[in-house]
Amino acid sequence: MSEQKLQEQEHPLVTKRAQGAVAVLALATTLGIALMSFHLLIWGLLTAFAGVAGAFWIYGADFAHLRLRLLSPNGRLISPPRELTVLVVLIAAAVIVPSGIFLHEWISGSESAHLAMNRVVVKGLIGTAIKEGEALTKDWDKREAESFEHETNFWTNRIGHLVEDAYGEGEARLLMSDAGFIAYTDGKKQTETRNWIIHRLQRLNELIPRVDSLAMRPTFDPKNYHWADKCAEC
Repeated sequence: MSEQKLQEQEHPLVTKRAQGAVAVLALATTLGIALMSFHLLIWGLLTAFAGVAGAFWIYGADFAHLRLRLLSPNGRLISPPRELTVLVVLIAAAVIVPSGIFLHEWISGSESAHLAMNRVVVKGLIGTAIKEGEALTKDWDKREAESFEHETNFWTNRIGHLVEDAYGEGEARLLMSDAGFIAYTDGKKQTETRNWIIHRLQRLNELIPRVDSLAMRPTFDPKNYHWADKCAEC
């Protein structure tokens, strides 16, 4: 069998330069993906693309004359060399896989940062609600009963809307629940009102660490939140 026939039957990845190009692609792609797993997204993508550039450099002359559909002298369409065809497929994979990982991590990272910022803002809103509640309890025993109750109902309406808008009816019901609380009273209306405030403050303080694990309603925008400023039943 002639040397030409042997070369035609030779596997496209057996040649030394093919092995070199595959090694460069594999090493760069693996290293690039590893870097991206450590959140070094840009460096990882550049490393992976450096492998692609290396493969192009190894096959520079071939790619310069590459024609995916090359006309033979007799007018028939012929395929490019198998070695080059295989390398094009490997290069495409070396571009697509790291790029896909990069885009996924980039989008996920952006969403995570946005969610983290929203949670910080929500904690600030809850902190404002706590401040308002604590202010209501100042000199509570000297307050006029009806006025104290009216201001408390208005505050309760505000915090109830906040929690329901952010987390839904279930969390709002929990905020208003006295389950597990022990209240001591002397029979005065002011004392009962003050106990109500204290229990809501406890619920709000318990909510703050849970903000990091609770799912916010998709329609809730804490950065542009408008507090409820009307209460017909207050």
